[in-house]
Amino acid sequence: MPISPIRQDNRLYYPKDSHEQIIMWCRNKGITLDEFALQVGLPRANLVNILKGIDAAPTRIAQAITDALRG
Repeated sequence: MPISPIRQDNRLYYPKDSHEQIIMWCRNKGITLDEFALQVGLPRANLVNILKGIDAAPTRIAQAITDALRG
């Protein structure tokens, strides 16, 4: 599943539809968004804000999201 952050003002932001894409991915894998957030290393609320493009994603979190999706 190709979900890539976009660099704006030297910060990484995910497209606003990333949240819905991750929810669908989780459903297909049989895991909850809470479990995905644990894999990424964030509280669920913080992950949702990043995936909705509200908050920037630190580089390590963007990499953790990529790794979890490949996982």
